[in-house]
Amino acid sequence: MSGQDVTQWFVEALMASAILLALVMLLRRPVARYFGVRAAYALWALPLLRLILPRLPEEASPSAYLPVHHAPVPISYVREAVQVPVAQFPWIEAALMLWMAGAVVFLAVQAIGYYRFRRLMLSDGTFVRRDGKVTTLESVHASGPLAFGIVHKHIVVPIDFADRYSVQEQAMALAHEHMHHQRGDLLANLIAALLLALQWCNPIAWVAYRAFRVDQELACDAQVLARHGAIHAQDYGRAILKAATATPLNGGNRFSICHLNTVDTLKGRLKMLSTHTDSLRRITWGMTAVAAVTVSGLALTASGSQVAKEMASVSTRLSSAKLTKLATFMPQVATVPETPEPPYRPEMTEPYPAPETPVAPEAPLAPAAMAAPTPPTPPTPPAVPSGARQVKSASADGATSYRAIAYPSKAEIATMVPNVRVERRCNGGEDVSTQSYTDAWGNRQVRVRICQEAIQRQAMAEAQAGREEARAGIAEAKVQLAEAERAVASAQYMSAHARAQAKAELGRARAEMRREIAEMERERVEGARERARSRRETD
Repeated sequence: MSGQDVTQWFVEALMASAILLALVMLLRRPVARYFGVRAAYALWALPLLRLILPRLPEEASPSAYLPVHHAPVPISYVREAVQVPVAQFPWIEAALMLWMAGAVVFLAVQAIGYYRFRRLMLSDGTFVRRDGKVTTLESVHASGPLAFGIVHKHIVVPIDFADRYSVQEQAMALAHEHMHHQRGDLLANLIAALLLALQWCNPIAWVAYRAFRVDQELACDAQVLARHGAIHAQDYGRAILKAATATPLNGGNRFSICHLNTVDTLKGRLKMLSTHTDSLRRITWGMTAVAAVTVSGLALTASGSQVAKEMASVSTRLSSAKLTKLATFMPQVATVPETPEPPYRPEMTEPYPAPETPVAPEAPLAPAAMAAPTPPTPPTPPAVPSGARQVKSASADGATSYRAIAYPSKAEIATMVPNVRVERRCNGGEDVSTQSYTDAWGNRQVRVRICQEAIQRQAMAEAQAGREEARAGIAEAKVQLAEAERAVASAQYMSAHARAQAKAELGRARAEMRREIAEMERERVEGARERARSRRETD
């Protein structure tokens, strides 16, 4: 298959998947009403299957068995075909370039956003427990339970998860997030984002993506209730409302899917919880209907069908597009040709004049005979004593003198300068101990032992004591707030205005206590990070 055939198949697959997205949007509500939300969620596999459906061979397409009628070609068509085309702006190539740029920008924005979210949750998150391959964390940045990670699976909950949710609500909320991991919903979200990147210029694709996420949540809710029983539907509904209306304790951004927390979406989820009935017969009929719709949609949009013939003209034009045509309409920078240098011509020089005849110099006089000078005898340097160094110095009148300066030997240096050794070892209960002695060769040895474990234990004990004291203070504050709330509730002679003011003050006090809890947790995480860094530096 040539590159042009691959491009034509890709364009036809994109157009067919866009048509099937609109079909699923029309069928999802009737299918959910009669066959259940899980059958409606399964319909979203139809556009993906059409996108990855390979191009059928010519002999396998229905059009291969139809009779071919060759109509005569009018002479006007031949005349138009042989006319010289006029240079026009390549609109098709420009549209393709814009489409590719939009897809790349969309994927880059999604990848950067997910990377920032994951880094924030893992850097400030506190480990809670691990269930199989799923790790549960606590974070001040989370407003409700969230699941993320395809390879390394995580669930993050807010730090006040145990205070705001009852035991049964916690179990149902965590069961919902675990169900997302078990069903592979996060991988489905990644594939849906890739399809949305390819269909970013299609408004139906954006609406379909939101509807897909809503159907995914409804299907997950239905499977959680099918596993845990409908008796926990009320606890499940309260957990959904708390997660949708809560805000992070740090006052930062809410890391949640905004379009999943709309009023209509919450009404649909709560209505499904109250009317959820799944039987084996309903599930069987639902899967049968989904299979029928899938087979029919693929057959109607496969290559060789009537729909494919309608799309063939568009795909053929797009497959013949060449992005190099845009280069002819780009502004060209005018270049000035360089002026060639003239060839090298050697300059003509005048002939040199003839040299004059030199005059012979007069013969020098012979010098008188002189006696050879006697060299001076160098001074004898003084004897240098052993263990001393001879230093030469010169005075102002030019006289040279020598003097001896004593210096210590290697053995004397070894006895004067101690050899210090630092060992990371504990010596009894002391944090730091020092031992000094002289070895058999007369060298001074100093041994310093540092007990890093004792220092870390002491620091951890002090930090733990501080945390225990803070927890005791928070527990006492909670008791006092509870007593104050009971006193306000039982006050008989308090006006409604005064009661409302008292409740508002108590609410502000409780919010301040939560902020202090969040600050204490942040300090604990920073302390643990600092201890880990010190251990790495020590190792």
